[in-house]
Amino acid sequence: MNRFSIANNNILFSTLLVLAPVVFGAMFYGSDSVVAASSAAIAYLSLVIGERLDSAQNS
Repeated sequence: MNRFSIANNNILFSTLLVLAPVVFGAMFYGSDSVVAASSAAIAYLSLVIGERLDSAQNS
């Protein structure tokens, strides 16, 4: 089992989800824009969740 696989590693997946506010905060700090920070956080979450779903379907 690949320990870096999001589909099989609940700790990694949970950690990536918890980091979403960090992504939002870093983008907000860098751009001073709530819209930009929100779009970056949404893109990040869709990437993490989409990868989890895609990996789960392919396994």
